[in-house]
Amino acid sequence: MTNDEMLQKMFELQEELNIRIKGPNWRDLNLDWNRAIWTECAELIESMDWKWWAKTEENVYNQHVELVDIWHFGMSNLLQRGENFVPYEPSSFGINSKFGLIENIAIISLANGDFPSPLFFKLCEDLNLSLPNLYKLYMGKQILNKFRQDHGYNNKTYKKIWNINGELPKEDNLFMYDVVFTIDPEMIQYKLYPRLERLYKISK
Repeated sequence: MTNDEMLQKMFELQEELNIRIKGPNWRDLNLDWNRAIWTECAELIESMDWKWWAKTEENVYNQHVELVDIWHFGMSNLLQRGENFVPYEPSSFGINSKFGLIENIAIISLANGDFPSPLFFKLCEDLNLSLPNLYKLYMGKQILNKFRQDHGYNNKTYKKIWNINGELPKEDNLFMYDVVFTIDPEMIQYKLYPRLERLYKISK
């Protein structure tokens, strides 16, 4: 798939998701995508080694998951504003640090009500998340969310922590993360759900 095809597909899926969650008139609800963006930006920073007063470690897995969450809300912001596509054009606008990129994404979202996609794509590059991998994880998170709902997430019977083959228990997000990179991008929508189902059945 080309960059444009991946981006267009994600925008189409985000539109479908917003309709499924809030109905066909979701734009009329004026949901606060910008607040969601900056809170996810804060969670992303918490996955990075920045606290000089405490020993912390970089959590690359969680950084990538938080980037996908920011992207969900960023696309929703753009769709709300009437944009259903943005080109893949990473740019730092002269910002020379990962933290500066994150903080400026939050600031622009709050101050201007906009989502600066060039800054976001540059941040993904700096955190080693390519567009194809962003696409894979976005598709994976969509399917995982559906899987959760189908298996009792809304009525709180779903088990989010899986324990498989005596290994250390892990959150379902991490299993999705591992599995999705073993599947061809164009087959994720067909193969990921049944593989999650098999893992969930043997988890304790």
